[in-house]
Amino acid sequence: MWVAHYNGHDVTRYDGRTAVNTATVQTPSDKPCGLVLLDGKLWVVDQSDGAGAVIDTATVKVVKKIATGAHSGWASAGFKAVWVPDFQGGTGTVVRLDPVNGATTARYAVGGGPLMATPGDGSVWVSDNSDNTVVRLDPASGKVLASIAVPRGPAAILVQPHRVWVTSYEGNALTVIDPATNRVLGTLALPGSAQNMVQTGDHLWIALASGSLVEIAPS
Repeated sequence: MWVAHYNGHDVTRYDGRTAVNTATVQTPSDKPCGLVLLDGKLWVVDQSDGAGAVIDTATVKVVKKIATGAHSGWASAGFKAVWVPDFQGGTGTVVRLDPVNGATTARYAVGGGPLMATPGDGSVWVSDNSDNTVVRLDPASGKVLASIAVPRGPAAILVQPHRVWVTSYEGNALTVIDPATNRVLGTLALPGSAQNMVQTGDHLWIALASGSLVEIAPS
């Protein structure tokens, strides 16, 4: 398990069973934020200066420095690319990187404050934290296929077959979208500010700003 130390200038690897620190790697910039594990490499993108690095997880060394031009939110990989949202850079774009050499291959406009970009169901889904929308992009052309209103402060996005889940930090909510129609199917109130989420089995686990976890069993 890898953890970025925001303001700490490094990332740390922990043993998933014992929680023991097994390695720490210095990063080129001081606010590592987005982590993407891809083909044995850990991509680290930074929120402060549009820089990043690629770490070989076998040797635990930086093998490449990259320039994203994005003050990153939460990055991800899919459709033969690494996707980096420019959360705090003011461009309102998502940057597409070549997964081999780290070069920028495209920059797609999505809106005010893209926080997370998640590939799935034939599209890239972007949480626009400023405009309170989820933007659906064509991964090849960057065309906006849909802009879907959600509760305030959309953050994490998780894509499942026939469902797209979105947490809202300010709205204290979990929203589910039907990708077939791009319509909101429902919204569930949460007991606090919702941040990131993961799926284990059939359940969703949502991290709240308070440090609590909420378990959801979708019907």
